[in-house]
Amino acid sequence: MQHLLLSARLPIVLDIGSVSKLLEELAEVLELKVAFGPAATAFEDGASAFVIVSESHISFHQVQEKVWIDVFSCKDFRIEKVLDMLNRWEFKDLKNLCCLKR
Repeated sequence: MQHLLLSARLPIVLDIGSVSKLLEELAEVLELKVAFGPAATAFEDGASAFVIVSESHISFHQVQEKVWIDVFSCKDFRIEKVLDMLNRWEFKDLKNLCCLKR
């Protein structure tokens, strides 16, 4: 089991469609099967979303340009795949990277 927690910056606030696409793409890159979602909501200066995967969950929260992402999976995955994908989406200052093996 792995639990990846990270924070980053994204200069634009994502809309619900973009957040949903991000979570779907992340699940696909990590070869995790989506069981429910994505479920997303937007507010004045941000958005929150999650997807339940058969192996656990992925969540996303953004307030202005600050972003937090949480990936928990019973299946091991390569962190580099997450970072590569987020770089393609132009996330900046990936930090507070914490990956727990459970």
